[in-house]
Amino acid sequence: MRADDGEGLLVGYVTGPAAATEATVMALARADAARTVVLVEGVSDQIAVETLAGRRGRDLAAEGIVVLPIGGAHGVARYLRRFGPEGTCARLAGLCDAGEAHIVSRGLAAAGLD
Repeated sequence: MRADDGEGLLVGYVTGPAAATEATVMALARADAARTVVLVEGVSDQIAVETLAGRRGRDLAAEGIVVLPIGGAHGVARYLRRFGPEGTCARLAGLCDAGEAHIVSRGLAAAGLD
């Protein structure tokens, strides 16, 4: 690991007790205009995806991609309905922990996307 690997990693991210809620609100403000919305369980997942994209030379904002933390897998159905086939974005993707896949599957079914 290089000494600078973590330097500035959290610059631009909200911190503190309300970080999860604030991160979702901030991402939602950009999501309606996005070409692609990537649903992730939480802020740490958002940071991981955005950091990896940056390290691979990708500028998600310039590409019209928003990574949206949904506050846990149980919130997925609500966001699938909002952004799914009848929703506001052209493309919808997601990422969840393997242990939460059954919850996401139920959300997909509830939104008619299974």
